[in-house]
Amino acid sequence: MKDKFSAAIGIKEYVDNLQIFNGLLDTDGKLLIANRAAIETFGISYENVIGIYFPDSYWWSSDPNAKKWAEDAIQKAKKGESVISENTVRLGEHDFMIQLSLQPVFDNAGKKVEYLVAEGQDLTHIKKTENELNRSYKLINTSSVFTGIIDTDGNLQIVNQKILDYFKCSKKDATGLPFWECRWFTPSSVSVKTIKSSVNKALHGKTTRTEVKVFTSDGGEVPTYFSLTPMRDDSGEIIGVSFEGIIISEIKEKEDQLIKSETMYRELVTHMNEGLVITDEKNNFIFMNPRFCEMLGYTQKEIMG
Repeated sequence: MKDKFSAAIGIKEYVDNLQIFNGLLDTDGKLLIANRAAIETFGISYENVIGIYFPDSYWWSSDPNAKKWAEDAIQKAKKGESVISENTVRLGEHDFMIQLSLQPVFDNAGKKVEYLVAEGQDLTHIKKTENELNRSYKLINTSSVFTGIIDTDGNLQIVNQKILDYFKCSKKDATGLPFWECRWFTPSSVSVKTIKSSVNKALHGKTTRTEVKVFTSDGGEVPTYFSLTPMRDDSGEIIGVSFEGIIISEIKEKEDQLIKSETMYRELVTHMNEGLVITDEKNNFIFMNPRFCEMLGYTQKEIMG
C-alpha cells in the first residue's frame, strides 16, 4: 500500500511539473485536475482554475471566438471525437498561439465517454520562428541573384527560385548533390574544379569570390560571379556555406566594348599628325604618340626615361 501511495505521489509530481498543459475534464467541461507548472506559468492560481467550466477559464474568457471553439470542442469530444486545433488566445496584453487537443476517455466497455483529456501547448515561439523563416525564404526567392546554402559535406540544400527558373530545373533536381556537380557547372571541367575549390575553402573559413561560366539548358554559356561565405553558429563552428551568384554578361559586354573602344582610340592617336602627350597630376609623362616623339626628335624611351 505504501509503495502504491509513493508511486501515486510520484506520478502527481511528474504531471504537476510538466510545462505542457495537461488537464482532465468531466463530460460537462469542468476542469477536474491539471498540472500546476503550465497553469502558474501564466501567473494564474491553481485554485482559481480547478473546478470551473473550461471555456470560462482565464485562457479563453477574453476572446469570444476562442471560447466558442473550446465549447464546440468539448461537445465533439463528449460524442467520442478527438479534436485538435490551433488558436490565438489573448492573455493580458499579449497574443499566444495555442495548440489544444481534447481526447475522449471511454469506460471499460469502450462505449461511454467518462472523461476528456485536454492537452495544450504554447506554439508562439515556434510560429514566430516559422514566420521568420517564411519571410527569409520569401526574401531569398525574390532575390534577383542566385542564392542558396551548402551544407558541411558540400551538398546544395537550399536554392532560391531564381536558380530554378533560370536553369529550368526542379528543386528536387537541384538539391542534395555536391554544389559543383550541379548541371549548370558540369559541362565545364574548369567551372567544376573552380567551384569545388571555392566550396572547400569556404568550409575551412575563407570567403571566396570567383568568376566561372555556367551553362543553361540550351547549352548557352553565361559568365557568373560567385561569392561563397562560411556560415557559423554562435560558438563559431562552421555549419555551412552561403553563396550568391551574379550574372555578369552585361558587364563583360561593356568591358569588351571598352577594350575595343580603347583600341580604336589608341590607333587614332598613334597615327594622327598632331603630337599628343598625357601626364599625371605630377606632370609625369604617362603616354605620348609617335608624332610627339618625332616633333621633339627623341624616342619614347628617351623621353619617358
